[in-house]
Amino acid sequence: MRFFYRVPFILSAMALMLLGLYLGLIKTGLPLVPIFDPSYHAPFMVMGFLGMVISIERIVTFRGYRWYIPPALLFIGAVTLQPLFYVLGALGTVYIYLELLRRYGVNLARGLMFASSVFFLLGNIAYYFSLEKAIALWSVYLVMVIVGERIDLSIFMGRSLLKDVSIVLLLFIFALSYYFWWKALVGLSLFLIALWSFKYDIVSRNVFITRGVTRFMAVNLLLGYLWLIITAPAWIFQWNYDLMLHGILLGFVFSMIFAHAPIIFPTILGRTRRYNPILYIPVVLFHAGLIWRFFADIRWGSLLVALSIVMYFLLFQATVFSESRAG
Repeated sequence: MRFFYRVPFILSAMALMLLGLYLGLIKTGLPLVPIFDPSYHAPFMVMGFLGMVISIERIVTFRGYRWYIPPALLFIGAVTLQPLFYVLGALGTVYIYLELLRRYGVNLARGLMFASSVFFLLGNIAYYFSLEKAIALWSVYLVMVIVGERIDLSIFMGRSLLKDVSIVLLLFIFALSYYFWWKALVGLSLFLIALWSFKYDIVSRNVFITRGVTRFMAVNLLLGYLWLIITAPAWIFQWNYDLMLHGILLGFVFSMIFAHAPIIFPTILGRTRRYNPILYIPVVLFHAGLIWRFFADIRWGSLLVALSIVMYFLLFQATVFSESRAG
């Protein structure tokens, strides 16, 4: 598959992200025109934007048009608002991870990512019956796939059976407790997952001794893990529901997106990897907006968060494409 065939998929995913952010702002109480039912905020963001980007990232090395059917089905589900397409797209995503296991063998990273795709499928099925259960399963999917990708993309300090078993147990405790709404156990598992990542993720530990894009990635990784730690007490003590939910889905997940975008998106689009420190500006605004949202004013803090996400991708696109042309 030529690189330019992936461009419509990425543009479609970005359009769903923009719609999801807009609907999320409506849900906070900002006086905006409801172009869709605001309840579609979560499906557009998770099943649409994130589901599409993650599946496309996994099939970059695959040949053949059929591998692009799953992200296409996820997009059709968003456009038609028909959950059946979301389920079929998730089934296709599970198949993609099965193919990865077949081609490259089973290891901890690929095993976790395959398990995450199953939670994605279960979440999309649960969306038929309960948005609350769907959000729980989607959160597990995102945390698990990100941890799996960190293990896959990073060099982790040493390896041992104890380390591998411990992160698997923590992730499945998180999954079980979130689904059954055992709040204190969710918080404890999030806290321990963050500590495990702080300890064994070399990139995040090298923030003070690296430069350029590596330091940028490390800063965002650390901020993502920090949001898990901040979110943990909200679950344990059952306060600030918005922080409980979006500390994971915004603070952690988007920090990881910011960290990996300089590597993942140029690879998907066939561009040279570029980095410009101007990307720190939307990152700072994003985290300032999260603090404002969670601890002061949910409406205006959310607006700053949404604008910073859009700013990040605009600056990133300008950096990658303008410097590629210049080169």
